[in-house]
Amino acid sequence: MIRLLRGRWALLAWLSVVACTSGEQPPAVIDTLPSGQITVTNHAPSGWADTNGWKIVKVSERTFKFGELGAMERPNSPALFADGGVVVVNQRPVFISRFSPTLEPLGQFSREGEGPGEFRGPELFVARDSIYVVDNQRSVLAAFDRNGILGRETLLPCCVNDMPVVDTAGRFAIGGPFTNPRTAIRWWSLDGSRFVDSVTLPPGPEPIVIAPCSFQLPYQAERMAAAGPNGLTWWGVSDADRFVLTRRGSDTILVTTSDRPRVPVTDANLAYIFDDTTFFAKQCGAALTTRRGDVPKLRPAFSDLHVDSQGTLWVQRPKSTFDVYAPDGRWLGVVANPISGNENWYWRGDRIASVETRDDGAFVLRVYRVERR
Repeated sequence: MIRLLRGRWALLAWLSVVACTSGEQPPAVIDTLPSGQITVTNHAPSGWADTNGWKIVKVSERTFKFGELGAMERPNSPALFADGGVVVVNQRPVFISRFSPTLEPLGQFSREGEGPGEFRGPELFVARDSIYVVDNQRSVLAAFDRNGILGRETLLPCCVNDMPVVDTAGRFAIGGPFTNPRTAIRWWSLDGSRFVDSVTLPPGPEPIVIAPCSFQLPYQAERMAAAGPNGLTWWGVSDADRFVLTRRGSDTILVTTSDRPRVPVTDANLAYIFDDTTFFAKQCGAALTTRRGDVPKLRPAFSDLHVDSQGTLWVQRPKSTFDVYAPDGRWLGVVANPISGNENWYWRGDRIASVETRDDGAFVLRVYRVERR
């Protein structure tokens, strides 16, 4: 049953009623529980058909040949300023390069070591006019200005797995693992001086881990979460298209579902996967007790979650596409992913920065953006 709702729901509710009276199934069925929780059941895209709606388009690209100004041997963790400027970490040797909005090299700074303002295994994000370096090897957050001058340094819990998202309230969110395995995200003040809040989710699946190798059997269900700039978090488990919007994990604002087809694991792929698992287990001295039957028969429904500047959820599919969900839970449609498997990319609001190292040693820096139609 579709209830009459105010504001942003009114148009969708009206369209659903029209579809029902004409004998057609509405693309989305919306209901509100007595608790105030909203549920959205999606039967078809509400925004566009096929891939004819929103796009991810490349807006700039620059190739730096090995040895020339701006070149990097092991680039990682690109981050974008609001004006289009880019900063990129080089992992070995350790330094941070700065680029203009047109991808012109502006110089680099490096403080490899273990003292204040120094780093050994850095990743980074940007907020306002500052460069924030997260160093898991030292468990610190260091804030630099755009010229690489150190502002302050703060201890962080080890280890930051997902790079931070900055919200409109002036906080940044980091992913674990944390001491509590159910804690998916912790919010910190932007200056790193204090822990503000956390998102602790219900118990999730317990994957089969090959001990002592510490790697998981492939294709198992994983719980994933992505924070948005509005301070809310989307999360889901990769064995189903069911996504929950929450503030702190203990509450549920909205649940959206869709019945998307899963891709089966073929016998040939299963044999290859299990042979690989057996090989790596032997390499690290593990006694493999799992069997082929322990590998799931279906591939995960999705591989990652991203949230753009408007709170829209982008569900990354294994086959080079995204399913896009509006902040109100409607499944809008499918968007092709133009980013190749060779690119190491990071989503920042409505833009994506990617880095690639080619076989000839050249470093390629690219910037993409979301194009809404």
